[in-house]
Amino acid sequence: MIRFVNASSRRDGNTAAMADRLLAGTGYETLHLIDYAIHSRGSSLPGDQWPRVWERMCAADVLVWGTPVYWHGMTGALKTLIERMNDEPTEQIAGTPLTFFFQGSGPGPAVTEVMHTTIERLTDVYRMPLLGIADGAHSIPALRQQIVG
Repeated sequence: MIRFVNASSRRDGNTAAMADRLLAGTGYETLHLIDYAIHSRGSSLPGDQWPRVWERMCAADVLVWGTPVYWHGMTGALKTLIERMNDEPTEQIAGTPLTFFFQGSGPGPAVTEVMHTTIERLTDVYRMPLLGIADGAHSIPALRQQIVG
């Protein structure tokens, strides 16, 4: 099963629409980060739902992460997710292929470089095959080929 992790603050925004173009016909499931209280790494506040998010990601056959560009980078929700992964056993998610895309009004070269570096480092550390990265709608057809053939 393909699980799309939507890091946007909008369930039906441009990021979700891009995921639909990317994953149409695959029967994918969506996990909207906005629906979960994922607390900052190191906090001990009650109601943290990180364990449920981690469980759902680990249960996927393929993960697709999508984020809008906020302040020249990924959303805080996705950054927090990545930071929380640091406390989890790598072997629980190792081998799960990851696809990543970001969209926004013309992400420039600096944004693209940071996004690529972050995701490439993450997939290396967690031993997750990287299927591809798209930096906007123009890259979706090639990325779709990597996922569905």
